[in-house]
Order: sequence, then structure tokens, then C-alpha cells
Amino acid sequence: LLMLLILSGKSGSGKDIITQTILNHYPNATTRLVAHTSRPIRLNEANGKDYYFLTKEEFQSLIQKNRFIEYRSFQTNVNGISDEWFYGTMKFQPLEQDKMRVVIKDLAGAKELKEYCDSIGEICACILIEVNETVRTERAKQRSGFDQIEWDRRLKTDEFDFSMERQTGVVDYTIRNDEGLSLGDLATKCIQIGMEF
Repeated sequence: LLMLLILSGKSGSGKDIITQTILNHYPNATTRLVAHTSRPIRLNEANGKDYYFLTKEEFQSLIQKNRFIEYRSFQTNVNGISDEWFYGTMKFQPLEQDKMRVVIKDLAGAKELKEYCDSIGEICACILIEVNETVRTERAKQRSGFDQIEWDRRLKTDEFDFSMERQTGVVDYTIRNDEGLSLGDLATKCIQIGMEF
């Protein structure tokens, strides 16, 4: 049984809503691996559910204590204000119950998580969610606090972060989220991949 399912994709690919749909449709079979971040909480997010929201200082203290499997920092510019946001995954132990952990990561984070899972004997798979750029941009504009400068930065960063070179050896499966499948169908497809891995 797969114990960690990583969903990865460019900004606006739908990975957050697909993850939430997986958790809602399969509550007895899945649990969220909650990551940590220093970015501001968004409308409709909850601390401990979507992320553990920390101050930048709290996050950096955990880095110094070697508590993360992986972490990233991103330079942002929202509403003309430059900032640095941190995202990371704390070290964990294999689950004792038969539940699949589900987490969202970029490919660099997915690679490090897969290496960590291998070191603790936990089975792990990465699904890349792909979607065309027009759909991604439309989705991003629907988010609260959309900022064009920040979006342009993300588009540029995504081209490097999700290059074919970075996908090699990390991505186990690819699914499309712009071909008319319902969220329920996408969630089921992800779970089926996890069960068959």
C-alpha cells in the first residue's frame, strides 16, 4: 500500500482543490501531510489544516534545529511589497494505520521527500498535474489577493522548476486537469494510481 502520495504542478494547476477533493472523498483512506509556511494565510485557509503558518523567525529557527526534510524560500512581490516566503516539510515517521498521506510539493521538494521515504521504508509516488497556461492564469485571477507582478514571477519560475530535466526520476505519473474531468474523477484517478503503485 502506498503511504505517501505527492501531488505536484505549476501554480494554478489545481493541485490544492484536487488534494482537498481526495481528502473529502476518501476520508477513511487518506490524511493530509501538513507542510509549514511563513507566507500569509489566505482567505478560507486554516492553520494546521492547509499549512502550519509560522513567522519567518519561527521557520528559520526550525531550519537551524534541522527539523525539515526539505524547505524552500521564494522571493515575492505582492502589492509592491517584497518579501521572502518559506515552505517546508517536517520530518515524520511511517504511519501505523493504513492511510495514505497526501501532500503538495514542487518537484525539488518531491525529490527530497521520495528520498526521505526511501530512507524510512515508506512507499511514495509523485503525480504531476498539468494544465494549459490560459486555464492556469484564469484560475489564479480567481484567487483572493491576485497580483499580476507575483503571477508573472510564478510563471517564469515554474518554467524552470517544472522542466523535463527536473521531472526525470521524480514524476511517476502525469494527469491533465484541463480535459473536462470532474474533481471527483481526478481524485479517484489519483487514489487509483496510489493503490496500484
